[in-house]
Formats: sequence, structure tokens, C-alpha cells
Amino acid sequence: MHAVEHDDRATARERVTDRPIEAGLELDQFVVDAVSSDRMRIMSALLDDPTPIHFDIRAVRALGMGDREINQGPMCLGYLTELVTRWTGDPLRLRRLRCRLLGNVFAGERLACSGRVTAVDRAAATCELDLVVVAGPRKVAQGDATVAIPSGRL
Repeated sequence: MHAVEHDDRATARERVTDRPIEAGLELDQFVVDAVSSDRMRIMSALLDDPTPIHFDIRAVRALGMGDREINQGPMCLGYLTELVTRWTGDPLRLRRLRCRLLGNVFAGERLACSGRVTAVDRAAATCELDLVVVAGPRKVAQGDATVAIPSGRL
């Protein structure tokens, strides 16, 4: 398994298309080199989320939660969605995605998102994936997904 940097979309699509889909197949990692506090502020505005821990270090410190802004939970769901859609090459192939948030993600942290095929249903032309997001040694999110398999890949 190799890491796919955040702006390597075309290369990731090319790599996945020539590998057989079977249980145990590891998806290329999707890496966020540094979670951006600027993007957290933008997401706060887009989500209409006035929670200050996403944009005010003083609020984070006052709550005893550290000294860096805390990423919004939906962003981890977005990272997993990006991992899966890079692998499939088509966001319309994503049929279901579930995510459980397990810990805080702080501004500046490096995230590695990974996945593995756990089952293939040839009759339904779908596969099941286990997904995880880690920040250093901490697992901060995990999930699973169902993905439609391209007809030529069965």
C-alpha cells in the first residue's frame, strides 16, 4: 500500500483500475499532510457552526482541550469519502458510507486514511470496505462502505 497525496487524483484513479477487486485488497492511503485551521474556519461558516473550538485557540485552552483548534467531525467523514471516491474513480459508485468518530483531530495534524476490501458480492456487483483515519498513533475515525464495482472489474 502506498500513500496518495491529497492532489494526486488522476494517478490514484489510474492505479486502482488495473488491480483485481478481492477481499484483502488494500486501498491506497489518502493523506492530509496538515489539517488546516483556515479550512476549519471556512467549514464553521459553511456548517453554520458557531462552536469556538473550531476557530478560537483561547476557547480550546479554556476547556482544557489543548492549544490547537479542533477539526469538525464531518471533516473526517469527508476524508473517508475522498479515500473511497479516489479509489473508485467515480463518486457515484459509493452506495453507503458509515463513520464513527473516535477522537479529536487538531489543527496541523497529519492524517492517514486507509481502507481494505472485506467482501465482494459478484451477484450485486458491490464490495464492502473497512475504513480508518489515524492521526499519528491515534485512531480518530473508523467506518465502512459499500461500493459498486465497475462491470469490467468482476
